Amino acid sequence: MTTFLLRKGGALTLLVVGLASGCLRQNEAEYWHALDLQAARASLPDAFLSTADAYFQFYERHPNSPRAPYALFKSAQMRLSAQKPQQALQHFELLYARYPTSQEGAQALFMMAYIQHNYLDDTATARLLYARFLERYPTHSLAESARFELQHLGQPADQLFSPDTSTSLLPSGISVSIISPPK
Repeated sequence: MTTFLLRKGGALTLLVVGLASGCLRQNEAEYWHALDLQAARASLPDAFLSTADAYFQFYERHPNSPRAPYALFKSAQMRLSAQKPQQALQHFELLYARYPTSQEGAQALFMMAYIQHNYLDDTATARLLYARFLERYPTHSLAESARFELQHLGQPADQLFSPDTSTSLLPSGISVSIISPPK
């Protein structure tokens, strides 16, 4: 630690500058903790986007960190929450390309298909991506959802339920909440 004495406007000011590398920049764990706090406070689209940017910056600064795939996943997820499906898709694509064997990489491939189908109305691409997901991750926890999506691709959500609302075509353990898009 180095101490400098500066004279400004006749007053003596004490300036302490930490030269140890840990003192000059935020370490990875501190950065991650700050991101978690920011994400917890994000409740508006603008806050989602700024938090998404912060997660992406974490990935850029720490691409070899074990947290990097999750940071990219959160960046994409928050962009989708802010109604930015194209941006979310780009981040999921980057995540899948960079970390295909990670848990988040598998989820990214599923989300790429989901966005193509539900946001971009591209059922052909969604079909290819869901099929690729099932080929590469046949036992993943999202595999049953991918099979269901493939089986019912292009069907309106209201047709997935029988007139008797006590039964549905959804696989057991999967529930759907239909939310109207923002106006």
